[in-house]
Amino acid sequence: MSKGITTAIVAVFLSGILSCGASPEAQIHKVLDKRKRGLEQKDIELYMSCVSSDYKDGRETYAIIKQKTAGFFEAFDQIELTIEDRSIYVDGDSARVVEKYILTFNVPSGKKMGKAEQLFILRKEKDGWKIIKGLGKQ
Repeated sequence: MSKGITTAIVAVFLSGILSCGASPEAQIHKVLDKRKRGLEQKDIELYMSCVSSDYKDGRETYAIIKQKTAGFFEAFDQIELTIEDRSIYVDGDSARVVEKYILTFNVPSGKKMGKAEQLFILRKEKDGWKIIKGLGKQ
């Protein structure tokens, strides 16, 4: 076997190991941390990259969530999300996440904050874990 073919086989093997190395819980933490960054940076594309294009929760769809989130971003100068607790329950290619958080945002009359708990449903898709339900219920 030539040295080039051996190197290619080793590279493919190592990339497979590295991509499979993170647990589903760790992968989900990364997705939800990215969602948090998108919220705090008011970056609609970053935020929506965590949401499945198949999102459906009652009458809410991906397009409605995107529209509502963009309106939320426009309404406030600064948004901060402090996660107090996050519990992840994985079952194959789906997961439930319960987050307890404090949401702080600036309005013309001053700073407002509220505590809440939210349930997200995620699904493992070809490009990673995505939220498929739970964003509209806060």
